[in-house]
Amino acid sequence: METIGHSEVWSYFNDQADIQRAGNAEIRRGPGHTVSSYLELAKKVATLQFKNPEHVLLFRGQTGDYRNQKKNTTLKPSLFRPRRGEKDNPDQNLLVQRFGFMDDAERELVTLYCRRASNIPQACAPREYSGNGASPDGLTCG
Repeated sequence: METIGHSEVWSYFNDQADIQRAGNAEIRRGPGHTVSSYLELAKKVATLQFKNPEHVLLFRGQTGDYRNQKKNTTLKPSLFRPRRGEKDNPDQNLLVQRFGFMDDAERELVTLYCRRASNIPQACAPREYSGNGASPDGLTCG
């Protein structure tokens, strides 16, 4: 298996107009590539997919360009990013706190959904949670 950090891919980066071969680290160190319209974005994504058939393109909306300690762009979810103004990754206690917050939010969302969907019998009938096949406590309507 080839490590993606050492492979080359076709990419748009910096302010170059044309697609070119580049390494993952080189792309991550660069300032990114700006497009001026949705049509330009769609064309460039289609070209990237065509030129890189061995890769699966995944997209993630972010409000900013998050960089790691090496100054490379990172796509790490905010759950795993350092706190604002800090450089170190979150420790176990902070991760437990953040995941607990996510669990609480999930339960609240299911509760609100069930309340609003109560006039639709199928929506709140007991059922298995489809996430992992198990039926965790508090995650089914009924």
